[in-house]
Amino acid sequence: MKRLSCLFILALLIPFYTIGQVKIVIAELPANTPANDSVYIAGDFNNWDPGNTAYRMVKNAQGKFEISLNLSGNIAFKFTRGSWNSVEGSQNGGEIANRTANVKAGDSLALKVLSWKDLNSQPGTALPTVKLLDDDFFMPQLNTNRRIWICLPPDYETNTSKYYPVLYMQDGQNLFDVRYGFGGNEWKVDETLKKLFDQGDPGVIVVGIDNGGVDRIKEYTPWVNQTYESGQGSAYAAFLSATLKPYIDQHYRTLTTPQNNALMGSSLGGLISLYTMLEYPDVFGKAGVLSPAFWINKPELFSWQGLENAPGKWVYLIAGSNESSTMVSDMQQMRDLLLSKQVGDVYYQVVPGGNHNEQFWASVFGQAYTWLFRDHEPVAINPTQVEPQTVLVFPCSLSAAHLIYRQENEHLALKFTDITGKSVLTKKLLPGTNRLDLNLPAGIYLLSVTGDKGTKITRKIFCNP
Repeated sequence: MKRLSCLFILALLIPFYTIGQVKIVIAELPANTPANDSVYIAGDFNNWDPGNTAYRMVKNAQGKFEISLNLSGNIAFKFTRGSWNSVEGSQNGGEIANRTANVKAGDSLALKVLSWKDLNSQPGTALPTVKLLDDDFFMPQLNTNRRIWICLPPDYETNTSKYYPVLYMQDGQNLFDVRYGFGGNEWKVDETLKKLFDQGDPGVIVVGIDNGGVDRIKEYTPWVNQTYESGQGSAYAAFLSATLKPYIDQHYRTLTTPQNNALMGSSLGGLISLYTMLEYPDVFGKAGVLSPAFWINKPELFSWQGLENAPGKWVYLIAGSNESSTMVSDMQQMRDLLLSKQVGDVYYQVVPGGNHNEQFWASVFGQAYTWLFRDHEPVAINPTQVEPQTVLVFPCSLSAAHLIYRQENEHLALKFTDITGKSVLTKKLLPGTNRLDLNLPAGIYLLSVTGDKGTKITRKIFCNP
């Protein structure tokens, strides 16, 4: 009887001990995983702590890392080797989305780690113009540190009399190098700018700010959404305006006026780019807003007093037709709202077949950049040393007419190329004043002007539908 009582007590204890237990096993690790390194699991169940010793995995009898946790329902997680610098990655070493699973007591998950962020051996794809500004730049407004990239124009080191506008881009890890890009994809910002520069574009400085990983939603949302940990966007915007931009202006040859400083981002990055421009209208004058996730803060954003700062600002709105069910309607409402607030200029487009991913944003980056900086001209350090401009070009906006006024007797050759570099029109001009009725399709063009007395000028031309 005593033995039966003990068995009964043991039977009660066993289910109590195992209830909620889910086993997670890493069935395969990358070949270059250091033999003595520990592996951890970090997720929404431990506040995304990448090196919490309570969540360090142990090797089982087969030499595989495993851990058993009391979990149930939907979970999100990733594997690390103790920090976010050594988090797991995609097949080609890029960033991956959080793993997700719906689990219950007794479940066992066998998973494969494809790569480690810090051990990625894939060759980099960034051009030499891309530099790591700082791997640990302090963000006082958020009390954290972040990796910052900078992409300089090809002539930055050689043409020291030239100042440049600046484009501040969110999700910096996705911009230049496939090794860091989400899902192993990148925007090819450096390649696109190099191609445009070779076609006559004056160039721009691009500053890429990495997102905060698990803190991305918090930092890119200006207001709190009750469903998500959010609402630190105002602090992030203050960092861009009060800390990062002054640093860039101090250390690089930049044009500092709002019209020469733009922001760009996709999804939540588009939301925070628009917000930052309107929150700091004396600092930023333009915003490239790609596939914006307005939905997460829609009530607050669309009734926000900061929209009164729209006059004089330029906003580029674009999304794909294959995105969320509310993407297009939200973007249309924002376009109409900005127009009602007397925004300086707004571009709006829905691309048939476009999806919510890096490939789509890479495909439209060039046209977004060219539209935002269509008025850009290089500026010398000492304006008194600038040669008198001999050619004035008035680009079309609502019509296709261009006026070119001559101040010197010189024969000119004009060449118009589209954004792909294809020549669409050439023209010879005699000395004097000329009017050209181009009848070009709507789009963005580069106009190169060369003269027989040394004139050489490039302009961006934007023709509206």
